[in-house]
This record gives sequence, structure tokens and C-alpha cells, in this order.
Amino acid sequence: MNEALENASNATVVLQAELEELAKARKAAEEKVARLEEERKECNQLILQTDNLAHRLFPDSQTYAVKKVNARRPARAKRVSPCHGRPTTIWLNARVSHMRAIDRNLSIFLM
Repeated sequence: MNEALENASNATVVLQAELEELAKARKAAEEKVARLEEERKECNQLILQTDNLAHRLFPDSQTYAVKKVNARRPARAKRVSPCHGRPTTIWLNARVSHMRAIDRNLSIFLM
């Protein structure tokens, strides 16, 4: 009987140590998730700022960007956008592509 009690006590100590270890790991994971979420928000903000600047500098890129976004929208409708429905990276990529095309055309024209 004493041996069974001692084994149960040892098992309880081991389980408590494992629970404490799991709690620490969970807390570390939650902190990492919070940090990544904050970084994602900062990244989205930078993308929005860059897109707004590109739009101001190249207002004619708006038509091209709208076409690209509308072309991708049906494919993306099935997925939840992390940017709350605004596909900012698509906008920005479309603007950059448009700016590159303009740059190539201008460099050829200016030669």
C-alpha cells in the first residue's frame, strides 16, 4: 500500500512538472503569436503607405491596379483576407508592374 501511495505521489509530481512545462510553452507560443500579429499589422500599414505613395506619384496606375484586383478577386473570394477584404499586396504589385513598364517606356523614349 505504501509503495502504491509513493508511486502515485511520484506520478503526481511528474505530472505537475509536465503541466508547468506545458504552461510555459503555451505562454511563449501566445507571446510569439501576439508579436507576429503586431508585425503583420505593421507590415500591412507599410504596404498601405507604399501603395498610397505610389498612387500619388503614378495616378494613372489606378486603372491598371483596379483591373488586376478585379481579375484576382473571384479566386480570392474563397479565402479570408488578412487585410480585411482589401488586397493591398495585389494593388501594390499592380502599381509596381505599371511603374516598371512606364520606366522602360520612358528610358526608351528618352534615349
